[in-house]
Amino acid sequence: MKFPLSILSVLVTLVVFLTAPAHAVLLEFTTGEGYANGSLSGQPSASNTWLQSGAGSPFTVNTSAGGSVSYDVAQNSRVVGYAESLNFQTGNPFTVSIDLQFVQSTATVGGSTVFANLTFLTGQNTGTIAGTTLGLGRTSTLDGYRIAAFSSISTNIAGSALGINSAGLDTTSDLLRLTYTLTQGATNTTWLASYTLRNVTTATDVVTNSVSNINIGSGAGDTSLFSALASGASMTTSGLSSFQVNSYSLVPEPTAVGLMAVGGALLMTVRRRRLS
Repeated sequence: MKFPLSILSVLVTLVVFLTAPAHAVLLEFTTGEGYANGSLSGQPSASNTWLQSGAGSPFTVNTSAGGSVSYDVAQNSRVVGYAESLNFQTGNPFTVSIDLQFVQSTATVGGSTVFANLTFLTGQNTGTIAGTTLGLGRTSTLDGYRIAAFSSISTNIAGSALGINSAGLDTTSDLLRLTYTLTQGATNTTWLASYTLRNVTTATDVVTNSVSNINIGSGAGDTSLFSALASGASMTTSGLSSFQVNSYSLVPEPTAVGLMAVGGALLMTVRRRRLS
């Protein structure tokens, strides 16, 4: 069966749309990617792909042992943003994921904390949108942890689910993966999010949840946002001796709206051929 050139062109467009999402990113902070030991801000190779808020080196690249970024556990509320501006069209989600590990230094802390966040900004290194912030923190219980999400959700987690057992002197977490998908809603108060904290070592989902009616505020009305890594507001009181991110990924997801648009173009082409 032979297809007219116009139909073939639409079919090719559909295949490309489905198999090659634009701007997908997977970073492991290695020398092969152009990273060097030192501050993440301004890397790789002075490109400003990553840009932090404030001075100092709150995020430090270590290219050995597969590559990683270490957070300064003595600094709170620091942010480093990724350079790509993300255009959130209605129904067009973006998924951010990090692989992480940490070392616990104290079995209990004085109260609930947040030590690391995934968040979105209105600028590359400024304008944190609190309503989009997904955090990992501690509780005051023995080896207690929690997910703190979107200024309104707190889900407690037993340290054993993360590989922590201070009684057994096991204070290094398993390899964990925090994955977060954000989707624009019809208004600034109806955005959607889903997230999963997975223990990669044990191949177990520790927490998974979906949330609607997220309020991103009026300052993000243009829906062009930046993904960012951040240390929590209470990193210094979270009882950790180290925290590191081993990889970062950013993936735009194919949308039903986009698929229908391409499919519609194909049907219109076929219809025009039949009428001609």
